Amino acid sequence: MLAADLADTRPLKTGVMRPLENLLVFERNRIFILLLVSTWLFACDFNANTNIRSGTLEDDYVEEPLSSLAQRFENALYTSNSLVDHLDSNKIDAIYRNIFSDELRANISLKDFKELVGKIKSVKGEVVSYKKMQWGFTNIIEERRNLIGSTKIVEHEKGMMKYLLVFNNDGNFDRIVGFHFKEREGASPPGQF
Repeated sequence: MLAADLADTRPLKTGVMRPLENLLVFERNRIFILLLVSTWLFACDFNANTNIRSGTLEDDYVEEPLSSLAQRFENALYTSNSLVDHLDSNKIDAIYRNIFSDELRANISLKDFKELVGKIKSVKGEVVSYKKMQWGFTNIIEERRNLIGSTKIVEHEKGMMKYLLVFNNDGNFDRIVGFHFKEREGASPPGQF
């Protein structure tokens, strides 16, 4: 294309563009889209490493030291292990008092929690063992709250269970704001309970 073509200002029929104008519009749109996507990624605090766990894809019931990415969740692992230890020792009151957040205690009574634990034990039996250095951490967004789920796999007399303990993602990880218990059905991919 010649410089004269660039300076050509003759009107074109509606919807018709000169080849260079087509290219310039395409490049402008492409740059705009790249900027838009880049801005969106940075604004969303994107972190692909929030869903991490010990073990392999085939086996998540594996002990290993916390990875460098998981180090920031060390206290969540400690609190999760403490809950399992208290459950094993039948210290339900201590779990309720020391590990449940005020928010969680407002939503479930000690009596209801004791009944839930009783049901789990009647179906699955007592806690037999668990691996203290088995861990999994999952980012959870719920009602615009940023939460972290800590997964523990626990052996009971009549089968394996997965405990998902939910923490505020505040860096403290010393009180849970929620929990889920379910039967373990094999290894889960990272980020899935």
